[in-house]
Amino acid sequence: MLKSRLHHLGIADDDLCVLCGLDAETYEHLFKVCPYSHLLMGCLMAFLKMRRIEVDLHWVHWKPWAKVKKLVMNACIQACWYATWQQRNKARIECRVSRPQNVINEVVLVLRMRAAFWISHSKKRSEVDWIKGLFV
Repeated sequence: MLKSRLHHLGIADDDLCVLCGLDAETYEHLFKVCPYSHLLMGCLMAFLKMRRIEVDLHWVHWKPWAKVKKLVMNACIQACWYATWQQRNKARIECRVSRPQNVINEVVLVLRMRAAFWISHSKKRSEVDWIKGLFV
């Protein structure tokens, strides 16, 4: 449960984000505004050789990309959000946060394992080459 909700219920002393301490910990803040999650997404976009923009699943849905590219990008975004959530929980429970580059390295490792699946389900050579260029 997010701190904004815990604070509203009288369980938490404040509603500040445990990753940055700058704003109320809401879903919007945690996944789109928080400097820590912003840095994670920026590192991931750099790894994917993409410009840093406001990325979300709706953006991917409307991009004129092939189905496999959309699948890969959705997985990348979701992996980054999951890593943000894990770091948020680590900050609450263990009072520590990993360096963003270490978190991205873990995310990329998971995505590399998934790349074998994407490659085996891709029918176009250009898609296979694109995935291999990113993860292999």
